[in-house]
Amino acid sequence: MKKNQLILGKLLSVFWVVCIITVTLSCEGPEGPKGQDGIPGEVGATGPQGPQGVEGPRGVPGERGVTGERGPIGPAGPKGDKGDTGNANVTLYTFGQVNFSVVQTISVSIPLLSGEVLERVMLLPFLVSISGNIFPVPGPGQLNFTQYSSIQIPATNSSVLRIDRVNGPGEFYSSIRVFKIVANSTVNGRIQLPDIDWQDYNAVSDYFGFEDQ
Repeated sequence: MKKNQLILGKLLSVFWVVCIITVTLSCEGPEGPKGQDGIPGEVGATGPQGPQGVEGPRGVPGERGVTGERGPIGPAGPKGDKGDTGNANVTLYTFGQVNFSVVQTISVSIPLLSGEVLERVMLLPFLVSISGNIFPVPGPGQLNFTQYSSIQIPATNSSVLRIDRVNGPGEFYSSIRVFKIVANSTVNGRIQLPDIDWQDYNAVSDYFGFEDQ
């Protein structure tokens, strides 16, 4: 009898606990609206730099751009040192005045020195006017009024140079200058000469070192 009362008491205790939980849950109201967000906090300090990542693959090369316009030519550089003299011995001869309005032909004798072979000698004449202008022969004289020619004639121990007035009235020249060029060798019987303008007295004179003549 006493045991039954104990069991009944425990059952009543459980019953009352269930009833209290049920009443509490049934009394909870509906969920209210969401409140406004709070003010953001301050930005935190920057963290330490992380390790460098692995280098990615190289991209595909882009297309070649259009070639730009050519720029202007720069100023000329300083004149270089004079080069070594070529394979020729050169002598400059100067003869006196001549008036081609009076004479049609004049001849001058150029001596051949020891060892100079006629086949390797070339004579290059120029006419010098009173004003100092220099004209190559063959070619026109001053003012282009008269044409002149020249011929080289072999002679004993010398080479004779003849200058002829081909046409025109002729002019007076203060002197005749003749370069005697003796090549040290020939190729196929022809004298090998440097690549300069042989009609330009100054070019020839400068090349062979006669700048002051």
